[in-house]
Amino acid sequence: MDLEVVREQWEMQGAQPEGYADALAQVRRAVGLVAAAGRALLGDAGGSLEWLSESRAFATAPSGGKRVAFAPARGSLEITDAAGKAQQQLALDGKSVADASSWLSAQLGKPVAGGAGGGPFALGAKAALEDITRSYANAARALLCARAMAKSEEPVRVAADPLHISCSVAFGGGNGIGLGYAPGDGEIQDPYFYAKPCPVPAYDVDSLPELEGGGEWKTEGSWFGGYLRRAEWVWYDAEQLQAGATVSFLDSCVDAARALFEK
Repeated sequence: MDLEVVREQWEMQGAQPEGYADALAQVRRAVGLVAAAGRALLGDAGGSLEWLSESRAFATAPSGGKRVAFAPARGSLEITDAAGKAQQQLALDGKSVADASSWLSAQLGKPVAGGAGGGPFALGAKAALEDITRSYANAARALLCARAMAKSEEPVRVAADPLHISCSVAFGGGNGIGLGYAPGDGEIQDPYFYAKPCPVPAYDVDSLPELEGGGEWKTEGSWFGGYLRRAEWVWYDAEQLQAGATVSFLDSCVDAARALFEK
Protein backbone atom coordinates (compact mmCIF):
# COMPACT_ATOMS: atom_id res chain seq x y z
CA MET A 1 0.00 0.00 0.00
CA ASP A 2 1.51 3.34 -1.00
CA LEU A 3 1.00 6.75 0.55
CA GLU A 4 -1.45 7.97 -2.08
CA VAL A 5 -3.71 4.99 -1.39
CA VAL A 6 -3.51 5.63 2.35
CA ARG A 7 -4.46 9.27 1.77
CA GLU A 8 -7.43 8.26 -0.38
CA GLN A 9 -8.68 5.63 2.06
CA TRP A 10 -7.95 7.38 5.37
CA GLU A 11 -10.99 7.83 7.62
CA MET A 12 -11.26 11.23 9.30
CA GLN A 13 -10.67 11.23 13.04
CA GLY A 14 -11.39 13.88 15.65
CA ALA A 15 -11.60 14.08 19.41
CA GLN A 16 -12.32 10.83 21.21
CA PRO A 17 -16.08 10.42 21.66
CA GLU A 18 -17.79 10.00 25.00
CA GLY A 19 -17.56 6.48 26.38
CA TYR A 20 -14.34 5.66 24.51
CA ALA A 21 -12.52 4.09 27.48
CA ASP A 22 -15.45 1.87 28.43
CA ALA A 23 -16.01 0.85 24.81
CA LEU A 24 -12.32 -0.02 24.46
CA ALA A 25 -12.53 -2.25 27.54
CA GLN A 26 -15.46 -4.11 25.95
CA VAL A 27 -13.54 -4.51 22.69
CA ARG A 28 -10.58 -5.97 24.60
CA ARG A 29 -12.85 -8.59 26.15
CA ALA A 30 -14.36 -9.50 22.80
CA VAL A 31 -10.99 -9.71 21.06
CA GLY A 32 -9.82 -11.95 23.90
CA LEU A 33 -12.59 -14.37 22.89
CA VAL A 34 -11.41 -14.26 19.28
CA ALA A 35 -7.87 -15.09 20.41
CA ALA A 36 -9.20 -17.97 22.53
CA ALA A 37 -11.06 -19.29 19.48
CA GLY A 38 -7.88 -18.93 17.42
CA ARG A 39 -5.94 -21.03 19.91
CA ALA A 40 -8.69 -23.67 19.83
CA LEU A 41 -8.41 -23.83 16.05
CA LEU A 42 -4.68 -23.35 15.53
CA GLY A 43 -2.91 -24.02 18.83
CA ASP A 44 -0.63 -21.46 20.46
CA ALA A 45 -0.03 -19.64 17.16
CA GLY A 46 -3.74 -18.87 16.92
CA GLY A 47 -3.51 -16.09 19.49
CA SER A 48 -1.93 -13.80 16.89
CA LEU A 49 -4.74 -12.02 15.07
CA GLU A 50 -5.23 -9.91 11.94
CA TRP A 51 -7.19 -6.80 11.08
CA LEU A 52 -9.43 -7.50 8.09
CA SER A 53 -9.84 -4.26 6.16
CA GLU A 54 -12.93 -5.09 4.13
CA SER A 55 -14.91 -6.66 6.99
CA ARG A 56 -13.52 -4.12 9.50
CA ALA A 57 -12.89 -6.77 12.11
CA PHE A 58 -10.27 -8.41 14.29
CA ALA A 59 -9.94 -12.00 13.10
CA THR A 60 -8.06 -15.25 13.48
CA ALA A 61 -5.99 -16.67 10.66
CA PRO A 62 -8.11 -18.93 8.44
CA SER A 63 -8.49 -22.57 9.48
CA GLY A 64 -10.46 -25.05 7.42
CA GLY A 65 -11.80 -22.19 5.28
CA LYS A 66 -13.19 -20.21 8.22
CA ARG A 67 -12.20 -17.51 10.66
CA VAL A 68 -13.54 -16.19 13.95
CA ALA A 69 -13.85 -12.41 14.05
CA PHE A 70 -15.14 -9.51 16.11
CA ALA A 71 -16.42 -6.38 14.38
CA PRO A 72 -16.46 -3.47 16.87
CA ALA A 73 -18.80 -1.20 14.92
CA ARG A 74 -21.31 -4.04 14.50
CA GLY A 75 -20.80 -5.33 18.03
CA SER A 76 -20.86 -8.88 16.69
CA LEU A 77 -18.84 -12.03 17.12
CA GLU A 78 -18.70 -13.73 13.73
CA ILE A 79 -17.82 -16.96 12.00
CA THR A 80 -16.61 -15.95 8.55
CA ASP A 81 -15.25 -17.56 5.43
CA ALA A 82 -11.53 -17.27 4.68
CA ALA A 83 -12.06 -13.87 3.04
CA GLY A 84 -13.81 -12.50 6.14
CA LYS A 85 -17.43 -12.61 4.92
CA ALA A 86 -19.73 -13.35 7.86
CA GLN A 87 -21.56 -16.68 7.80
CA GLN A 88 -22.86 -16.73 11.38
CA GLN A 89 -23.15 -13.83 13.84
CA LEU A 90 -23.77 -13.35 17.54
CA ALA A 91 -24.65 -9.86 18.79
CA LEU A 92 -22.59 -9.57 21.97
CA ASP A 93 -24.44 -6.73 23.69
CA GLY A 94 -26.03 -8.14 26.85
CA LYS A 95 -24.37 -11.54 26.45
CA SER A 96 -21.95 -12.96 29.02
CA VAL A 97 -18.50 -14.33 28.26
CA ALA A 98 -19.88 -17.77 29.04
CA ASP A 99 -22.70 -17.24 26.50
CA ALA A 100 -20.19 -16.23 23.84
CA SER A 101 -17.81 -19.10 24.66
CA SER A 102 -20.67 -21.62 24.41
CA TRP A 103 -21.74 -20.20 21.05
CA LEU A 104 -18.20 -20.34 19.69
CA SER A 105 -17.72 -23.89 20.95
CA ALA A 106 -20.93 -24.99 19.23
CA GLN A 107 -20.01 -23.25 15.96
CA LEU A 108 -16.46 -24.59 15.86
CA GLY A 109 -17.02 -28.03 17.33
CA LYS A 110 -14.14 -27.34 19.71
CA PRO A 111 -14.15 -26.07 23.30
CA VAL A 112 -13.34 -22.36 23.53
CA ALA A 113 -12.25 -21.14 26.96
CA GLY A 114 -13.16 -17.47 27.04
CA GLY A 115 -12.10 -16.51 30.55
CA ALA A 116 -14.16 -15.65 33.56
CA GLY A 117 -16.78 -13.11 34.53
CA GLY A 118 -16.77 -9.40 33.91
CA GLY A 119 -20.53 -9.09 33.59
CA PRO A 120 -22.50 -8.92 30.34
CA PHE A 121 -21.07 -7.13 27.36
CA ALA A 122 -22.20 -3.49 27.12
CA LEU A 123 -21.77 -2.31 23.54
CA GLY A 124 -24.16 0.61 23.44
CA ALA A 125 -21.57 3.36 22.85
CA LYS A 126 -21.92 3.25 19.06
CA ALA A 127 -19.94 6.43 18.33
CA ALA A 128 -17.01 5.15 20.41
CA LEU A 129 -17.11 1.71 18.77
CA GLU A 130 -17.12 3.31 15.34
CA ASP A 131 -14.17 5.49 16.36
CA ILE A 132 -12.24 2.43 17.53
CA THR A 133 -12.98 0.77 14.20
CA ARG A 134 -11.68 3.81 12.30
CA SER A 135 -8.58 3.89 14.52
CA TYR A 136 -7.56 0.31 13.71
CA ALA A 137 -8.50 0.62 10.04
CA ASN A 138 -6.29 3.70 9.73
CA ALA A 139 -3.50 2.12 11.76
CA ALA A 140 -3.46 -0.94 9.50
CA ARG A 141 -3.22 1.30 6.44
CA ALA A 142 -0.40 3.39 7.89
CA LEU A 143 1.58 0.32 8.97
CA LEU A 144 1.19 -1.40 5.60
CA CYS A 145 2.45 1.76 3.93
CA ALA A 146 5.41 2.22 6.29
CA ARG A 147 6.30 -1.45 5.90
CA ALA A 148 6.28 -1.11 2.10
CA MET A 149 8.40 2.05 2.24
CA ALA A 150 10.95 0.17 4.37
CA LYS A 151 10.86 -2.76 1.91
CA SER A 152 9.77 -5.19 4.61
CA GLU A 153 7.45 -8.14 4.06
CA GLU A 154 6.77 -8.87 7.72
CA PRO A 155 3.06 -9.33 8.45
CA VAL A 156 0.92 -6.79 10.28
CA ARG A 157 -0.50 -8.57 13.32
CA VAL A 158 -2.75 -7.79 16.28
CA ALA A 159 -1.74 -8.83 19.81
CA ALA A 160 -5.01 -9.46 21.63
CA ASP A 161 -4.07 -8.69 25.21
CA PRO A 162 -2.57 -5.20 24.76
CA LEU A 163 -4.65 -4.73 21.58
CA HIS A 164 -1.62 -3.48 19.67
CA ILE A 165 -1.42 -3.74 15.90
CA SER A 166 2.17 -3.91 14.69
CA CYS A 167 4.80 -5.13 12.26
CA SER A 168 8.57 -5.21 12.21
CA VAL A 169 11.36 -4.06 9.93
CA ALA A 170 14.72 -5.84 9.96
CA PHE A 171 17.93 -3.90 9.24
CA GLY A 172 20.32 -6.86 9.30
CA GLY A 173 22.86 -7.90 11.88
CA GLY A 174 20.09 -8.68 14.36
CA ASN A 175 18.92 -5.04 14.42
CA GLY A 176 15.45 -3.88 13.58
CA ILE A 177 12.46 -1.83 14.63
CA GLY A 178 8.90 -2.60 15.66
CA LEU A 179 6.21 -0.26 14.31
CA GLY A 180 2.75 -0.19 15.80
CA TYR A 181 -0.37 1.44 17.14
CA ALA A 182 -1.54 1.23 20.75
CA PRO A 183 -4.90 2.35 22.15
CA GLY A 184 -3.26 3.83 25.25
CA ASP A 185 -1.71 2.30 28.37
CA GLY A 186 -0.22 3.10 31.75
CA GLU A 187 2.75 4.97 30.30
CA ILE A 188 1.03 6.87 27.49
CA GLN A 189 -2.67 7.22 28.16
CA ASP A 190 -3.69 8.55 24.73
CA PRO A 191 -3.82 6.30 21.67
CA TYR A 192 -0.49 6.53 19.84
CA PHE A 193 1.67 5.20 17.05
CA TYR A 194 5.08 3.95 18.11
CA ALA A 195 8.43 2.76 16.85
CA LYS A 196 10.68 0.64 19.08
CA PRO A 197 14.24 -0.11 17.95
CA CYS A 198 15.38 -3.59 18.95
CA PRO A 199 17.81 -4.03 20.56
CA VAL A 200 17.95 -0.56 22.07
CA PRO A 201 20.84 1.25 20.31
CA ALA A 202 23.30 3.54 22.03
CA TYR A 203 21.97 7.09 21.97
CA ASP A 204 22.49 10.58 23.35
CA VAL A 205 19.21 12.12 24.50
CA ASP A 206 20.32 15.58 23.40
CA SER A 207 21.20 14.57 19.85
CA LEU A 208 18.43 12.19 18.84
CA PRO A 209 17.22 12.75 15.25
CA GLU A 210 14.07 14.83 14.81
CA LEU A 211 10.92 12.83 14.09
CA GLU A 212 8.30 13.90 11.56
CA GLY A 213 4.59 14.48 12.05
CA GLY A 214 4.85 15.78 15.61
CA GLY A 215 6.52 12.65 16.94
CA GLU A 216 8.57 12.58 20.13
CA TRP A 217 11.23 10.35 21.63
CA LYS A 218 10.43 8.27 24.70
CA THR A 219 13.60 7.87 26.74
CA GLU A 220 12.13 6.94 30.13
CA GLY A 221 9.94 4.09 31.32
CA SER A 222 9.76 0.50 30.11
CA TRP A 223 10.74 1.11 26.49
CA PHE A 224 12.75 3.42 24.24
CA GLY A 225 11.55 4.71 20.90
CA GLY A 226 9.44 7.23 19.05
CA TYR A 227 5.76 7.91 19.61
CA LEU A 228 3.05 10.02 18.04
CA ARG A 229 0.03 10.92 20.16
CA ARG A 230 -3.44 10.94 18.68
CA ALA A 231 -3.73 14.68 19.36
CA GLU A 232 -0.93 15.29 16.84
CA TRP A 233 -2.59 13.68 13.81
CA VAL A 234 -6.20 14.62 14.58
CA TRP A 235 -5.08 18.25 14.79
CA TYR A 236 -5.18 18.22 10.99
CA ASP A 237 -8.60 18.84 9.43
CA ALA A 238 -8.20 16.75 6.28
CA GLU A 239 -7.87 13.01 5.74
CA GLN A 240 -4.83 13.42 3.50
CA LEU A 241 -2.98 15.45 6.13
CA GLN A 242 -3.79 13.03 8.95
CA ALA A 243 -2.55 10.15 6.82
CA GLY A 244 0.59 12.06 5.88
CA ALA A 245 1.43 12.86 9.49
CA THR A 246 1.22 9.25 10.65
CA VAL A 247 3.08 7.73 7.72
CA SER A 248 5.81 10.40 7.78
CA PHE A 249 6.26 9.78 11.51
CA LEU A 250 6.68 6.03 11.05
CA ASP A 251 9.01 6.47 8.07
CA SER A 252 11.18 8.97 9.95
CA CYS A 253 11.45 6.54 12.87
CA VAL A 254 12.75 3.83 10.55
CA ASP A 255 15.38 6.22 9.17
CA ALA A 256 16.30 7.45 12.65
CA ALA A 257 16.69 3.95 14.07
CA ARG A 258 18.79 2.84 11.14
CA ALA A 259 21.07 5.82 11.67
CA LEU A 260 21.41 5.09 15.38
CA PHE A 261 22.41 1.50 14.68
CA GLU A 262 24.99 2.62 12.15
CA LYS A 263 26.81 4.91 14.58
